[in-house]
Amino acid sequence: MIKMKSFLICAIVAVAALFASCDKKVGQTIYTSNINPPANSIDLWTSADLTLKVGQIVHFEHKFSGSIGIYYGYVISNTNIIDLYEDKREEPNTLLVGGSFHGVYSFIAKTPGTTLFYIFEDYRGTVTFKHTNLIKVVEK
Repeated sequence: MIKMKSFLICAIVAVAALFASCDKKVGQTIYTSNINPPANSIDLWTSADLTLKVGQIVHFEHKFSGSIGIYYGYVISNTNIIDLYEDKREEPNTLLVGGSFHGVYSFIAKTPGTTLFYIFEDYRGTVTFKHTNLIKVVEK
């Protein structure tokens, strides 16, 4: 019984953390069956250090599985340089805790400067994978 309560608490915290990370000034969550990234955007999973022009879009695919306890998140050291543009998600399999979905976070280069972009995978409260991009934004 205690294990089940702990798991449910972890799942609820994971869901809350996921949706809290989507609450941004710029961008919005879009529930859609078309979760493809914007055309000509750069995949952050397959890149390391990038130089972008103001207005250029980058993205990464993410997933969430409440039943397993996995979600992907990100940290941007300076959101004045690059920030969330759009969060596309497919409809969750269920509205209950434990539903899963895939999606694409897209980000836009806003002003010249340099920022660190950190992607992480959280497995039941433990960071199990991370990917870092150093992003430099220049004028068009």
